[in-house]
Amino acid sequence: MTEPALGVVWDGTGYGADGTIWGGEFLLGDAGGYQRVAHLRPFRLPGGEAAIHEPARTALGLLYEMHGERVLEDSDLQPVTTFCASDRRMLVQMLERSINSPLTTSAGRPV
Repeated sequence: MTEPALGVVWDGTGYGADGTIWGGEFLLGDAGGYQRVAHLRPFRLPGGEAAIHEPARTALGLLYEMHGERVLEDSDLQPVTTFCASDRRMLVQMLERSINSPLTTSAGRPV
């Protein structure tokens, strides 16, 4: 078969060709190679690997991507209220400054 195929990859985490963490990708390719044609919207994982083990961090990273610092005002959302006020401020500062908060397009996976 010489026709290219579209692969949809919904997995945990792994570094992609651009050095960011992939995991929610649409790849078009054949036996000779591939091209990344689409992906989930990139967002930051506050705490890096800690976000894999604490899903609320991942959710906070997604909410921050959508709402910025205003996410701290959403005190009715569980990913926000999971953390005490000082931890929320610290996590948002990590996201704002890209400190220990790598970019990802990962769909995640259960731990």
